[in-house]
Amino acid sequence: MNRRNDDLGVNMDVRTSSAAPAEPDAGPTEQHIEIPPFFCPIEPVMHPDKDAVHRRSGQWAQRLGLVRNAGELERWYASTSADFYGGMVPNAVTEHYQIAANWVYWGFSFDDAHCDEGGNCTDPTRFIPVAARLLRILDTGDESLCRGDPHLLGLCDLAHSYRRLATPAQTERWINAHRRWLFGVVQLNAQRAAGGPKTLDDFFVVRLHDCGGPPTQSMFEFANAAEIPGSELHAAPVRALTELFWMVAALDNDRVSRHKEMLGQQDGHNLNDAVRTVTGTDVQEAEATAIAYRDRLMLLFLRLREQVRRGASEPLRIYLDSLAHGIRANIDWSLRTPRYTVLYAADGITPAVRLRLNGSVVDSPAVRRAEPLPFPSIAWWWTQLD
Repeated sequence: MNRRNDDLGVNMDVRTSSAAPAEPDAGPTEQHIEIPPFFCPIEPVMHPDKDAVHRRSGQWAQRLGLVRNAGELERWYASTSADFYGGMVPNAVTEHYQIAANWVYWGFSFDDAHCDEGGNCTDPTRFIPVAARLLRILDTGDESLCRGDPHLLGLCDLAHSYRRLATPAQTERWINAHRRWLFGVVQLNAQRAAGGPKTLDDFFVVRLHDCGGPPTQSMFEFANAAEIPGSELHAAPVRALTELFWMVAALDNDRVSRHKEMLGQQDGHNLNDAVRTVTGTDVQEAEATAIAYRDRLMLLFLRLREQVRRGASEPLRIYLDSLAHGIRANIDWSLRTPRYTVLYAADGITPAVRLRLNGSVVDSPAVRRAEPLPFPSIAWWWTQLD
């Protein structure tokens, strides 16, 4: 799942929200934004039960107390997470897809309430106790640890459902993925508190995990009901592909969400701003550099994925397909979800600005360079090529 929806309402008349409530008679103002094309030669797909899964997610949230009224339900639905995940697992078992989608809806709501709340986003020590309790709930399934917090109760319910339908290996992989994600959030908060990344390698180290990629990806084999043998899943080339999925999706989100952030808080935690700050280049050059970096990663993903598919088991091939579908689904979803296209007035209910994001997907990269990017934390991905 994606974390780039920082609260832009600090000391401002306009702020973001995950809501998409009914518009007032006057209607919000509109801004048309041109998004540079995304290189992604992967066709879009979608699960046929997307709409039913979307509807049932709201019913689940109401039952757990995650939403308490019509306005909160509308905000819940506004993340369109069934659309987000359905494009990644088009052939998933519907019951499993429902649980995975519920987790994504929950994740966005938890992110708003706990990850970006007040001092939590700049003081690492404030978020650590929340993360520790969340992980203990996943390990034990003990509802008494939730202390009445609806988000923790929601995760506890998800954990029980996951253990009921998943294999032990899938469950353990899912829990470990939360550890990666939550430690990424702690790293992000520490980096913000320090004034941002000092080097681009610092940026990539944090961005790899903080965007929610690990738990999102870890549910692929559960949703598809196809457990991957550990000897395959943990092989270095497959681990590199998994991390490439996390990173490419995060950088694609950066390209979309930064336009919303430019109307409010600038925290510097997107690749464009990191390039500009670290290298001292102007906005246009930083954008071109960021796109070039991302396209080189996408070229590596495509080449390495084709290499790994040769001789892969059927469960691993299904997983590799979901990684590819996931990159495309994230792009399509990011361009149309209200989470990145609507800014709300100070009441958090009234849409104040609507962004019309004009973006496209193309089959050719901005660059065709094959050498590794010059960042030690990710350079090892290229060593997995034959």
